[in-house]
Amino acid sequence: MKKRFLKAMSLLLIFALCLGVTACSGNSSAKSEAEPSKTEAETAETETAQTAESSAAEQAATEESAAEESVAEEPPAPTLEPGYYKLYSFGPDSTVDVEGLAAMGLYYFMVIEPEGKGFFHMLGEETELTWDDKNITLQTGPVTYQLEGDVLTILNNNQPSMIFNRSDEPAPARGEAMKNSLGLSRLDEIILKDELLADTEDYTIVLKEIIPPEKEYDEYVLVFTLTNKISDDNLGFEVHHFIVNGITVPVSLSNNSSTVKPGETKDTEFPISLSALKEAGTGDPTRIDIYMRVKPQYDPADKFLDYLTIYPLGQDKEQIGQRVPAESDQVLEDNDQIKLTYIGLQDKVDPYGACLFWLENKTDQPISATAFQFSLNGEETYNAYGTAEIGPRSSGILTGLINFEGMNGLSLDELKEVTFTLGVTNIAGNESITQGTYTFNLP
Repeated sequence: MKKRFLKAMSLLLIFALCLGVTACSGNSSAKSEAEPSKTEAETAETETAQTAESSAAEQAATEESAAEESVAEEPPAPTLEPGYYKLYSFGPDSTVDVEGLAAMGLYYFMVIEPEGKGFFHMLGEETELTWDDKNITLQTGPVTYQLEGDVLTILNNNQPSMIFNRSDEPAPARGEAMKNSLGLSRLDEIILKDELLADTEDYTIVLKEIIPPEKEYDEYVLVFTLTNKISDDNLGFEVHHFIVNGITVPVSLSNNSSTVKPGETKDTEFPISLSALKEAGTGDPTRIDIYMRVKPQYDPADKFLDYLTIYPLGQDKEQIGQRVPAESDQVLEDNDQIKLTYIGLQDKVDPYGACLFWLENKTDQPISATAFQFSLNGEETYNAYGTAEIGPRSSGILTGLINFEGMNGLSLDELKEVTFTLGVTNIAGNESITQGTYTFNLP
């Protein structure tokens, strides 16, 4: 359109110039006495100027047309192709170790399907997504993206926030990666139901059912039916910890107890954290020992303080878990009561980090271990602390949590030397078993 307009303007200009020449020629005889006629040289000069102006206009039109054709011939913007997109980075300024998360079974990825559909997997939880040529719409709303070859970048305020690489591996089906990331593959084999675990003159404990997890932040839930046979006092049922496949797993302190009124029966859920199962390095629970206390509200004496044992897949399917030592392990203590091993650092939500220890209880009684009096890079701090219960002849994780806020800019990556004191007591008798101060160095 613009090209035709410029050509039309050029023709009008030439036509106007031609009219001007004709008018001058028609009036030349009338004005011959008043004005001298133009010489042939002047006429030639005028025609040359007109020709130059016409050529310039035509050249401008040609250049404009070429520019339009050049724009029209640019390749189209890349199109998002269906496939398996694995998280590579959280952006150029991120310090999150994506590979480290994946090594722990914590994945981020997108599966882009045809016809604008797909799903997003984040730490075991999967949500549906839709997409078009500009946005990917997740559960939280639409986000813009850029595509460069096989690199898919999610933008936040025009800045990269998540960078995915398109993988040649087959895309996992919905739910497949969740099951793999949990390390649980035999959930459909759970047969335990309505199992009578204890029946005394004061109480009854029945395992009603096991509710398996469906996503990363769900829990492996044990549902108990608890009966209080006492007529004049409440009964408290409290779980201290679980031993899963021979490895002690901590209990959720916000959901580890239940009170049943006199003469009543109550269903109660006691969850086992999946993150705790993964940290402990165990898979499908085949044997669970539940360290439970049963205590009247107004009577100081316990009615029960011991282990209840269940076999979710049947007693013949029992498997004992065992952590595989790593080359980076540092054994700090190995005596007749415990074996303490430093196994690594762990990033937490800012400003927290943690030192992880593997603690083996060699005694026949459950123990409570407390890590305190930390010194980081030679400087004492009250910002670090850790505690754990470990069952008899069992092992488990002890987490030394560190709050780096207000520590003169010190971070987890800058730790070079850690010193702390560990105290271990017998839970049942509250007696000290062992105590020591330990130091370990970081590369």
